[in-house]
Amino acid sequence: MPGKLRAEIRECHLVSGLLIWLFSALVVGYVMAAAFLKKYPAGCQGEFIVWTFNNYHIILVLLPLLLLAVTSKGQTQAFRYPVLIRYRDRNEFFYLKTAVRSGFVLLCLLAFAGMLFFFGRRMPVESGHAFIISEDFTGIVVRQCLNIFCFWSALLLLHEILQSIVSDTMLDLAVTTFVPLGNYILAKGVAVKVDSGM
Repeated sequence: MPGKLRAEIRECHLVSGLLIWLFSALVVGYVMAAAFLKKYPAGCQGEFIVWTFNNYHIILVLLPLLLLAVTSKGQTQAFRYPVLIRYRDRNEFFYLKTAVRSGFVLLCLLAFAGMLFFFGRRMPVESGHAFIISEDFTGIVVRQCLNIFCFWSALLLLHEILQSIVSDTMLDLAVTTFVPLGNYILAKGVAVKVDSGM
């Protein structure tokens, strides 16, 4: 089993994908920290992380598409046959790929959160006038991370399922890409309705 995991990670180029992700997270974290301090100069670390995770265009579009891009290497139909004969049955094939993708998502999410802590290290631990009423930042961040993890994992799982059904890689990626974009449009539409209703 460890050998199959290593082979799956190697064939999908997840190590290089993680390096690309870390560089991208570094850039995103820097930009978000600058934007947060400009908008909330008296904000604290917890507020910064919660505010970043609440930015729809980052969490629902940019990072999911980046995650999809870095996990799509080596996934053309040409690789399908040699990959399938390595496993005992389709269930083992599906579960192992799901485990590898979910583990990669968790690692990427932790790396992104680590970048946010890194850029927020100079911010005060507590804010004198929090713009978030609740000061249970740890609980909020944990729940946000769980939601993001489920969403990103579901996106990659959908990509794997479509790849087994659709023979055209570009069509598969196009359909998968539509999910975060549609989710973003829906989330923004609901937020606008709530704001106008209040």
